[in-house]
Amino acid sequence: MRQPLDWTGAVLATVTLGASTWGLIALPKAGLGDASVQLALAIGLAGALAFVTIERRKGGTAMMPLTLFSTASFTGVSLLTLLLYGALGGLLVLLPFTLIDGFGFSATAAGAAMLPVPVILGLLSRAAGSVAERIGVRRMLTAGPVLVAVGFALMARVPTADFNYWWHLFPALLVMALGMAISVAPLTTAVMNSVSVNHAGVASGVNNAIARSAGLIATALLGVVLINGGGPGRRRVSRRQRGGRRLADPATGLGGYASGGLAAVAGGSVDDIAEAADLVQGSVDFAPPAAADLKHSDGIGTES
Repeated sequence: MRQPLDWTGAVLATVTLGASTWGLIALPKAGLGDASVQLALAIGLAGALAFVTIERRKGGTAMMPLTLFSTASFTGVSLLTLLLYGALGGLLVLLPFTLIDGFGFSATAAGAAMLPVPVILGLLSRAAGSVAERIGVRRMLTAGPVLVAVGFALMARVPTADFNYWWHLFPALLVMALGMAISVAPLTTAVMNSVSVNHAGVASGVNNAIARSAGLIATALLGVVLINGGGPGRRRVSRRQRGGRRLADPATGLGGYASGGLAAVAGGSVDDIAEAADLVQGSVDFAPPAAADLKHSDGIGTES
């Protein structure tokens, strides 16, 4: 017999993610003392608790059966998905923003600079699935996240001055994209193999939802870091003012987030990630750049 749809769970999940995301996005500007922010975060927390309670009560007919997480392998792969896609999702928002606002790239040039990631993912993901069948999913899910972490580590070394895309950023994007290509297909296989056949479709859907939610939450949290920490988004303001002021340079923001991504992908503790986030909030003496400083020998950047 066909099971009824879990409309209650779907509504609660939507309300929880929507309210939490709105609250996190509004938090930097309005502050935690704002009544609307407090209400949104409270609704998100209450919705999450209600969702877990309802799903546990529904058992096997739930939209997200909690019995899935009783399997250590499914829980582990879900945690890897959360950290991997959270780090990647936040970076894909911060990196173009930094290239445009911090290093003087045009919007077109910043988009072109990101091309190694989708191109490599598109070309190698299918082949990675075939390789995983021959050598095993475990090896692929070990090598892939390690390469992503190496890519983040390389990105954390982006210099403040004399930035060259081909020398400083392109290799990091290649390594990170290769690691993601190695991880994506085996990740889905590992999720479906970690549960019974009856729950394979649900497990795949839950894992995809975790991946999308991870990027959404990381992007919302990024606003807190950029606005409160004086990240690259404030550099444009300084160009309209005379004299120097203390604020974080673009490489500090990018390097700090890359360090946080490295800690997340490598399975670091919450304290490690929080410490890395503090790097983004660090400030340095900065004077408005000369026009010559905004030109790049690689031909990708443009003068702003």
